[in-house]
Amino acid sequence: MIRVGLGLILASVALPPAAESQTPSPSPAPPILESVSTGGIETRAVALILSGQQGGDLASEAGVFPRPGGGVDLVLDVDGASLFASRDESGAAGSLPANPTDPSGSVPEPVIIEIYAYALDPGGGLRGYLTEAFRLEDAAQIRARASGGIKFLGRMALAPGDYSLRLLALYRRADRFSLLALPFTVPGEVAGPGGGPPFLVLEAAAPWVLVRQPERGQAPPVAGGPPWSDGAGWWVPAVHPVVAAGEDVRLVSAGEGPVTGRLLDAEDRQTVYEAQLVPDETPSPVAGFTGLRLPVAGLTGGLADDLEAGEYLLQLGGGEAPALALRLVAPGGEARPWFVADSAATAGPAARPGGLPAPPPASGEPPGDRAGLTRAYAEALLPLAGERPEDAVSTLADFERGQIGQGSPLRRAQLADAEDQIAAQALVLAGGDARVLLPLIWLHGEAYRGYHRRAEYLLAVHSRQQVLRLGELYTKRLGDPREARCDLAVVVSGMAGYLQEIGANLEAQQAFERGLELDGDNPAALLGLAVIHEAYGDYDKALELLGRLAKLRPESAEVRLRLGINLRRSGALRPAAETLESGLGADRPTWVRSLAFQELAALEDAQGRSVEAVAWLRRALVEIPGEQQPRLQLASLLDRLGRPAEATALVEEIAVERAGAPPTSRFRYSQWPRWALLEGSRRLEARVRDAMPELALAVLRMNRRAPLPGAAEKSVDGAAEGEKEGRP
Repeated sequence: MIRVGLGLILASVALPPAAESQTPSPSPAPPILESVSTGGIETRAVALILSGQQGGDLASEAGVFPRPGGGVDLVLDVDGASLFASRDESGAAGSLPANPTDPSGSVPEPVIIEIYAYALDPGGGLRGYLTEAFRLEDAAQIRARASGGIKFLGRMALAPGDYSLRLLALYRRADRFSLLALPFTVPGEVAGPGGGPPFLVLEAAAPWVLVRQPERGQAPPVAGGPPWSDGAGWWVPAVHPVVAAGEDVRLVSAGEGPVTGRLLDAEDRQTVYEAQLVPDETPSPVAGFTGLRLPVAGLTGGLADDLEAGEYLLQLGGGEAPALALRLVAPGGEARPWFVADSAATAGPAARPGGLPAPPPASGEPPGDRAGLTRAYAEALLPLAGERPEDAVSTLADFERGQIGQGSPLRRAQLADAEDQIAAQALVLAGGDARVLLPLIWLHGEAYRGYHRRAEYLLAVHSRQQVLRLGELYTKRLGDPREARCDLAVVVSGMAGYLQEIGANLEAQQAFERGLELDGDNPAALLGLAVIHEAYGDYDKALELLGRLAKLRPESAEVRLRLGINLRRSGALRPAAETLESGLGADRPTWVRSLAFQELAALEDAQGRSVEAVAWLRRALVEIPGEQQPRLQLASLLDRLGRPAEATALVEEIAVERAGAPPTSRFRYSQWPRWALLEGSRRLEARVRDAMPELALAVLRMNRRAPLPGAAEKSVDGAAEGEKEGRP
């Protein structure tokens, strides 16, 4: 079920009518998990999002709440039990395999949930996106949360206009997902404190595991939340309010709004109840907003006249206003979340006992043993001093997984501090030779790709940040800054190439641009950015980058081919033809020659010179007879020219493709080019191998497996503090 509130965030609040309200004891703030950016989205997830289909085996509902003047707040509810429900023979999700609170139950861990959202304009163009993930690691907490719900709170920057949201929640390890699609409009007028939505209605935070997207330059949260506190409890937005008998629907408003509210029949959308909104005597928990209530409680504590327990649509304002799903619970029932059925409600999933456990203390994780953490990292590096340095990637991953825990800022900072200390010690033990840092940069770069492939995004973010920190230190300390920046550009471009390969083009573009800032002549960054701009149809930018690359790699047949194709697409036909002809030589790769012939023929055909087009393709059949694509193109052209017999003869000559046949030239061209990345990677690996003996000796010394050189023993333990003062 999908609900949208235009300019609204609606929720239900479990409070009695104002005249009978009581003030509970103050409650502690609920624990909040912070999501991390995934750094991109792989191609198959993009295809799923853009397919337009909806559904999946994760029970979820979502709300899009526009902020007048620009931007939206996103709320996604996920039923925890659907994460771990068993599957029947058909593959459909069924009941839980065991009591989720049973400590002996088997739960795949860690649980990593990925959230992807695309905002598309009416023409299908991408105008905003969100790529986040969060991790539930403790097995006991995972089982307990299986009987509760997860509420993700995110934001997206968007200009005023009409949009369609595609929202994907993915639990990759269990092959479960939820895909929702819903339209919404961002109004052009600013309203509400801080530009927030003009209305909010709240539900208690207690039943939910809260996950919040960090700000990262986005518009600040409304009134510092959610969650919001009124001194007695904590409240969050709801996408499907549940109101117990004897309670009213509580709203908070940023200004003047509709004076009436109504409940519609969930099936035929006819009004079954309408009432005036009245002021709420209970203080609003949202700063700057005033309280309102829609009375649905009866005088005797039950439901108002003409209302029965069940599912409705809540609507405020005029008849064209959006409606929100709402459930009324009969007397004696509990206002549990929407995915827990009440015995007196009309519909809903099967009821499940239990709820979320008491939240852990919100004070954060205690600090760890700083010296012990540093020693453990030094031990994880020992494979670098052995015969198989590549094994250090797995030992590093084991170490970091054991230390990062739930990923609190404190734990992340402690881990980064320990790794920075060891880098500083390695510098001292190597006599200040900054080349000793290069193998560490390589190591964390390899770990980044491994974490990303396994969807361990929190660790991937840590690795990327560690690479950049070490790189800045390396650049600052190496005697030749230009050489250091070139090395770091290779590492950053390698990360960009990986992001490009999995379809995270926006993140790849940013990383390639960073690579060019470090080294304006980095071939991988020039080529990677050119291909991205070509894919987006920005041929001028692609040509500028390819022109620079052609001067650096004049011998590259692929660069000349891409330059010629982009010239043709930009309308520069004469230079396009000259550039493409330079790719026809017998010393060029076959796939490049084939595509050059095809492009030259298309260029001539588009200008009405069919004789010249046919000539290019016939020459291709002579010079590269094994290529099928020019033959097919010639057959199509001859058929259009009214020569079907010749076209049929060509088609009959085409060999049936066998399994294992090489990809077509057009397919080769459409793939992300890897040669420039491999070229940089080989150069970097050679430099890493040269620097490895220095680091290996430093690792042995810091683990007390080799004698320390003279005064280094006195200075090595304090080295990190000196480096930290200037750490970027």
